[in-house]
Amino acid sequence: MNETIDKRAAVLGWLTAAMLLGLALLSAHAEEEMFADICIWEQSFAERYKNAMGESRRKQKIDFAASSGIKAQTFATADGGTIHGVVWEAKRSGSDGGLSGQAKGYLLIAPGNAMMVAGIYQHFETFRNIGLDVYLYDYRGYRFGSPLKTTLAGILSDYSRLIKHLNQVYENKEHYVYGISFGGLVLLNALDAIKAADGESDSGTSGIALDSVPHKVSFFESLFCPAKINPINFLPASCEDWLVVAGPQDWVVDNRAVELAEAARECGATAEIINGAGHIFSGDSEKTLRDRLSKTKNHFKSLLDSRE
Repeated sequence: MNETIDKRAAVLGWLTAAMLLGLALLSAHAEEEMFADICIWEQSFAERYKNAMGESRRKQKIDFAASSGIKAQTFATADGGTIHGVVWEAKRSGSDGGLSGQAKGYLLIAPGNAMMVAGIYQHFETFRNIGLDVYLYDYRGYRFGSPLKTTLAGILSDYSRLIKHLNQVYENKEHYVYGISFGGLVLLNALDAIKAADGESDSGTSGIALDSVPHKVSFFESLFCPAKINPINFLPASCEDWLVVAGPQDWVVDNRAVELAEAARECGATAEIINGAGHIFSGDSEKTLRDRLSKTKNHFKSLLDSRE
């Protein structure tokens, strides 16, 4: 009888030890690998955002014939897939308004988690007027019928490779990024990965703007994703070339965007907390939306002017 109990206790002990070891290895794996299994339960973070949009939004199309100066773009992913986007080509500074073959640099805009490029691209046409080629891409798997699996790890991989590619294409020019909500988390993690991979302290980015970006993920998401991905962790000691915009009435990420803006102000960023504003593209009046987009465009224009 006692021998049976001892055997059961030994088996239970081994199972417990194995479970604890598995959890420890899983935790270590998540911390050591750059992108692999960055969130224990990916469905809780990336895939559910895509599914929340619905089929009709994911089927939206861009009317290229109705907009001059915009071109379709594709980019190959590390796992053999393709993400799709657009570029607003920079305008000349002259009065003819023609397209310039010599942009001053690029601006990569990372959308929010429930946004399709087809639904927001028109708002950024005027950004090309300051002399930048303006890129927007849909996240992997977002387009209806795409075979790519939507995971945070995959998205971060795509954007780190995309930024490195654009830095090479626009060598010796200006490199700007603009993150909207979830897009801010994506860009900051991707830029950090570039620095880690290259062993450099600089990702090659000339300036950053963030709008409606929370300082950390939600409580629910924090149960499955490591704290290291939180945007607050990527504020540098000096961030004078940053702009952080937030709305006190943000119902999507509550006060977490204001908290990031206030923290960024401490390292020298321009923090714009707009009275009466909420989450960008989520209920603001047309005037408020124009105002916050204008602040962002002027931020990049100011940086460009200061470097000429």
